[in-house]
Amino acid sequence: MESEKEYSLISVPQQRRCGPFESEDAAWHYLFGRDYDEHDIAQHQEAGWSVELRDEVSCPWTEDDDGVWNTQCGEMFEFTNDGPPENRFEFCPYCGKYIKVRGTLGKLNELSKQAQELDIDY
Repeated sequence: MESEKEYSLISVPQQRRCGPFESEDAAWHYLFGRDYDEHDIAQHQEAGWSVELRDEVSCPWTEDDDGVWNTQCGEMFEFTNDGPPENRFEFCPYCGKYIKVRGTLGKLNELSKQAQELDIDY
């Protein structure tokens, strides 16, 4: 059975996300609060609004062994202390998507090695 898709309404300039919504139409209707047309959507898209699948809304960040955070959008970021949540980073400063913190590369490599030792495919 295919899982239901969830959509989010996003404003990058306002760093705001609303949702989840069951369809793109439901997300736009929430924003406008009325019937709308393609012209309304085009104006809001020019102003930085979009509707995206929830899976496409985040930018996973992974910390390497040197404390540098690698972003899914291909950038790197280094904090003086701690990581994105502790420094109140919610949005990626490069692509504007929500930051999703992943394990450190060292931890991921360790888990990968353990999975290989146990002959587990993931």
